[in-house]
Amino acid sequence: MLQAYLRWDEIAFHRAWVRKAAHSCYLRQKEKRQREAPTAEPVPLRDGYANPADDHSQDEARRIVALLRRLPEHQRQVAALFYDGLSQAEITLAVDQPVATVRSNLRHARVRLKEMIRSEGIETGGGSS
Repeated sequence: MLQAYLRWDEIAFHRAWVRKAAHSCYLRQKEKRQREAPTAEPVPLRDGYANPADDHSQDEARRIVALLRRLPEHQRQVAALFYDGLSQAEITLAVDQPVATVRSNLRHARVRLKEMIRSEGIETGGGSS
């Protein structure tokens, strides 16, 4: 975050840059943990991704995260960024992949998510299928 602050005027897509930096930091931390304790269990997700006062939103957020976790890594990453509101151009920068690859991963992620939702009978909020 400090690097983003110091370079703010040089960064074209702020959200994508910060996401890419955070993902790189995550990967470095993950590699460090694997070197130090290769049998360590993954850190569970913390609650609070939605408004704590809204139990329905928290439940929905947990279900979305659980579905996203079941996607292959590249599809999961692109879908999460898309649902966080990043444009395809921002996602392309964040994941350092060509735009065609981002589009393909997003398309495959949507198909797989729809299949999971249908097969598990999960109710949706009435959006398009």
